[in-house]
Amino acid sequence: MQKLVNLSRARLKKPKPELQSLQRYTRPKPSPATCTPIVREVFDMMFSQEMDRDLRQTEQDIQNYKEPCPNGCSGGKDASVFNSIWTRGEKIECGDYVLTECCESSRVGCVTRFFTKDSVLVAHLQWFCFPKETILGEVGNPYELFMIPSCGDVNVDKILQKMTVLQLDFRETWNSSADAAVLENTDTNCYFYSKLYHKDENRFENAPSTTTCEVHGRFCYSCKLKREQQQGNTVEVRKVLHGTNAYVAVRWHKETYRPGDFVLLEPGTFHFPQQKQRNQSGAEQPCNVAAIKNILNCVKSEYLSPSNVMLEVSRYYRPEDTHLGTAYPHLNVVFASDEVYPVPLSAVVRKTKVDFVTSLRTSTIWTLHNKFFCSQSYCATTRAFTDIRHHKLQHSQEAEEQCPEVQRLRTLDVFAGCGGLSLGFEMTGLSDTRWALEQCSAAARAFQLNFPHSTVFIDDCNTFLKDILDGKKTNSKGQRLPQRGDVELLCGGPPCQGFSMLNRFREGQSSRFKNSLVASYLSLCDVLRPRFFVLENVRNFAFV
Repeated sequence: MQKLVNLSRARLKKPKPELQSLQRYTRPKPSPATCTPIVREVFDMMFSQEMDRDLRQTEQDIQNYKEPCPNGCSGGKDASVFNSIWTRGEKIECGDYVLTECCESSRVGCVTRFFTKDSVLVAHLQWFCFPKETILGEVGNPYELFMIPSCGDVNVDKILQKMTVLQLDFRETWNSSADAAVLENTDTNCYFYSKLYHKDENRFENAPSTTTCEVHGRFCYSCKLKREQQQGNTVEVRKVLHGTNAYVAVRWHKETYRPGDFVLLEPGTFHFPQQKQRNQSGAEQPCNVAAIKNILNCVKSEYLSPSNVMLEVSRYYRPEDTHLGTAYPHLNVVFASDEVYPVPLSAVVRKTKVDFVTSLRTSTIWTLHNKFFCSQSYCATTRAFTDIRHHKLQHSQEAEEQCPEVQRLRTLDVFAGCGGLSLGFEMTGLSDTRWALEQCSAAARAFQLNFPHSTVFIDDCNTFLKDILDGKKTNSKGQRLPQRGDVELLCGGPPCQGFSMLNRFREGQSSRFKNSLVASYLSLCDVLRPRFFVLENVRNFAFV
């Protein structure tokens, strides 16, 4: 190269070093995963070599589950059928919790009422399950029960003994240490429950109150669900006063529909000119949008069903249903039309909302759920768009004033990077990013520029968690650490190299150490107790 330059009688010179000092990035070494005791129980077998063995345990290890063994109780005589009975020497009343003999195992239930069936005294029970019967398996608290949406009848002679079961509400003490004190003082013969478990969905929710009394005995939650499902499948209508076949309203699936309501219809209820091209792609189709004009009964019969109650609806076009196609930027915008079609009530999915606006704001579109916006009408014949009338625009302005302002959640972003996830949450009006944790100093500085008001911790996740577990209020740099109750939304995406199918070296030691950060992230949730928790990862994460 120098010879070629010499032909032009020029000489290459070495560039002078820049005055600004550039720090060379060095990849940090992996650190052992710091975990809370309950997270350690779950992930100890998966990441046994990556766990921090020097971490002191502040709680007792969870013992193996043991079902209570009933003591021998003598039988007794029956008392009042609907109030209380005597069995095995114990008086059992409505509202008591009992252990019953069911097939090869024992089950816990709450007595809601007593009655006789074929001259046999029977108890109606609201069932509960043990942690090992849920997705928690053996890591659940051995003294915790879960209410399930199931009930049944059991002969009184199958009742083994009475149990002490308390219903606790941890919603007020979730982000404090009050719940730990309650669990530590729990008697060995005392159980508690706070959640309702849905087996089909592996989902927990707050258990309903069981103190509401009925005519006979106590309130049975499962029976109430069955009654609501039966009532939801029936159609109830209210006729117009002048005696036509039109109705003022119709109630179906716990929802009342009236003329003027906007509804979502089953995909394929309407046929559009552009539908043939979309069907060839094989993609799932969205629901159709319509407005109810009239409610009619087209069948002369006393029995009303969702198929013979017809709705006259005006069709609304989505952008992809018009000649614009999918190139239109806003997919939750609809266009009105003068086309009216009859559809059965069974085609209705649920109610929706349509606001008539003059201009579309991206922030408004992303923050509202189950809501569409309309500013123009569309004619499929002429392919022309027309502005909506003025009185509809005034109605939209009144609706916008009624929308309450949502209080943003105090957010901690873990594995924050440059702040892409936090930026998305803030654009939706959901979060207020107060803290961020990122190990890479370059990415952390970029996050600080994107969110100047936030506190950015340039530290390892395990070191950050260990400082909080040790009770420190500030880190080594003097930054205040978030404490339990400060964080309302905990979001983050742990490294996915060890889970991704695209990584050929996902079984290596480096990938396994990165995988163990999932346990550290879950431990942060256990320590900080946020109201909402978001974990983002690749698809294969759920199948490892």
